[in-house]
Amino acid sequence: YIFHVVCDLLYDNGSNFNFWKEQMQDYLIVKGQIDPIENENALEAYKANEWLKLDRIVRATIRMHLSESVYFIVQSCSTTFELWKTLSETYEKKVASTKMYMIRRLYNLQMKESDSVQAHLNEYESLSSQILSQGTTIEDELRAMILMSSLPSSWETFITTAIKYSKVTSAILTEASRRKSFT
Repeated sequence: YIFHVVCDLLYDNGSNFNFWKEQMQDYLIVKGQIDPIENENALEAYKANEWLKLDRIVRATIRMHLSESVYFIVQSCSTTFELWKTLSETYEKKVASTKMYMIRRLYNLQMKESDSVQAHLNEYESLSSQILSQGTTIEDELRAMILMSSLPSSWETFITTAIKYSKVTSAILTEASRRKSFT
């Protein structure tokens, strides 16, 4: 069968670099073209012509998935390894500020009394997933505490016990249903 992979473009602000990087690595693995970004000296393991051909194919594949402004940053790179290193050095620094922004948003997230519980949980999960996808780990207990601290003060009684994160979302939904039945 035909295996088709679509990989997004890497944008100039680098906000999608980690996701793009993982997608591109998977794409190159599937195509059998991962060696040039993982090993600068892999040339020794290949016949010179085979290596040069593979390096050109992989470099072209990566460049096809760059926005125009990013393309010009790596246009002069003569090897795939150099191209990959340039992209990493350029955008992994930007990723740190993106992580900080996402973490700050997660910690400052507050549900209002009038907000939908499900919408709040969806927003919390979205922010949490974005942080996790960037390689930052958040312990289960901390995730539960952050989520519970984002609830309004009227939920104070509910928040008196520590609950594992995997159980917090269902407990919050159950509590929300219970509260609706009283109104």
